[in-house]
Amino acid sequence: EQMELDDFPYDVQRLTVVLAFNAAKEGIVPIVFSDMSNAALSINRETFALSNSWILFPHVGVKRMTVDPMPNTTYPAIEMTSLVERRPLFVLTNVFLPMSVLTLLITLQFLMPGDFAYSGMRITFSVTVLLTSATYKLFVSTTMPAVGYMTLCDRYLLVCFLMQASVVAEGAICGALVM
Repeated sequence: EQMELDDFPYDVQRLTVVLAFNAAKEGIVPIVFSDMSNAALSINRETFALSNSWILFPHVGVKRMTVDPMPNTTYPAIEMTSLVERRPLFVLTNVFLPMSVLTLLITLQFLMPGDFAYSGMRITFSVTVLLTSATYKLFVSTTMPAVGYMTLCDRYLLVCFLMQASVVAEGAICGALVM
């Protein structure tokens, strides 16, 4: 199943298994499934290997279908689907929280005096925090899923970085005006 990670780390994924039977409907011994609406289906969630990262929902959706690998030949199949939801606590505590702290930390430059003697210290402090967050983003990117689009986590990190860069720019502009 291809994962849709737009809302990472708050994503819910559909896991699907299709069982196709190698007995064509047009063959000598076709397989015909009975009505499965009353079937008692469940998942043994205690043996779910990824339970530390995902929450497995107990419901299993089942539907009959056919697979058409070649013209004039269809094979019966059963599609079973379940849902898993990511546990976001790891990403929240190791990505969102530190980046939020760095973004709040950079605003401390506004508590420093605005006169000429402190302008160099303000810009040094701001650039140091900005470089720290850029390095942290580079480190965190190794734990993020590699996809060709922006996830919720990527958008959050980008907004934090842009806020930090704007504070650095403001400090540089005010420092230049004071000089």
